[in-house]
Amino acid sequence: MTSKVVYAVQSFGLTENGKITPDAPQVAKDRGQAERLAEALAQKRHMVVAFSRRCDPEFDIYGDPVVIAKHGPVPAALIRDLAGLT
Repeated sequence: MTSKVVYAVQSFGLTENGKITPDAPQVAKDRGQAERLAEALAQKRHMVVAFSRRCDPEFDIYGDPVVIAKHGPVPAALIRDLAGLT
């Protein structure tokens, strides 16, 4: 199997105590859908990141995430950690 690009959107909530909690990541069919989903989620979630990753599922190999869109106060450390969320 050849490698492909996977698009995902990761949103986060904020508890009353100020703790950031990740929601379940959502897969999008393409970049446009990922951007639209991120924008819609940004209306009701604390922060949202849409990203893509090149992968080869046959060998369980995943490339680094490439940020497509971000909404809210997304810290740089969280972007570096996106690979572990999906």
